Amino acid sequence: TSLGEKLGFEVLLQPDELAVLSGRGGDAQTAARSNGELGVVGVSCVLTNVHGGWETRALNVPAQGVPLDYCGCRYHWHREGIATAVNVHQLVQVLRGCF
Repeated sequence: TSLGEKLGFEVLLQPDELAVLSGRGGDAQTAARSNGELGVVGVSCVLTNVHGGWETRALNVPAQGVPLDYCGCRYHWHREGIATAVNVHQLVQVLRGCF
């Protein structure tokens, strides 16, 4: 994303792209993980953030959740789904605390 390029982080989508956390993501990701340079900031509804936090903890990867402004996903909250947003200011504060 453009914010990722500006602040120097990579965006991965759950669940498939998060294989990097299991050590199957390639040499660069494995090296970053072993050097303590890999962490996760999860942006999702509260229930997904909690579950993702448990998954990353089990993999010994540091993580911080940033909940969406309100919940509207089809999986947990609404039959058709409702578009929502993230508080970008809060996301940037969390990211800056990671560097």
